[in-house]
Amino acid sequence: MGGPLVVSQYFEQECTVGCWSLSRPAVFFIGKQDGSVEVWDLLKNSSEPLQLHAHISNTKITCMKPWAVSAKQHFLAVADDLGVLRVFEIPKTLYVPSRHESLSMKKYFELETENLKDYLRRKEIWTKQKKEVEELKKM
Repeated sequence: MGGPLVVSQYFEQECTVGCWSLSRPAVFFIGKQDGSVEVWDLLKNSSEPLQLHAHISNTKITCMKPWAVSAKQHFLAVADDLGVLRVFEIPKTLYVPSRHESLSMKKYFELETENLKDYLRRKEIWTKQKKEVEELKKM
């Protein structure tokens, strides 16, 4: 099977780097060409970020690394194209998983996988139908 499971038209700037949360399977961070960082939570919204931190840098984000100091303190290190490193504390809501988050994400990806398979089947049918119509027009 080919194709992404999650697609968003939200991306106006090129994504340059990304990483998953260390403790929340639904949360990931995206660094962008314009120096911004987005925080995504797939269980809350899969079409746009939960948070957007604009102007963290004036140049593209090149590296991101989450780090858990303890169960009660998580950080995100963000480096840019100029080699400037910034470290941000991650809010508790972004590192403490909900009770059934792993199971919810498993179901989410299973559903998205089925949706992708269905879309690819329909696309194949549409392509066949279009080809048949074009051949009929030639006659």
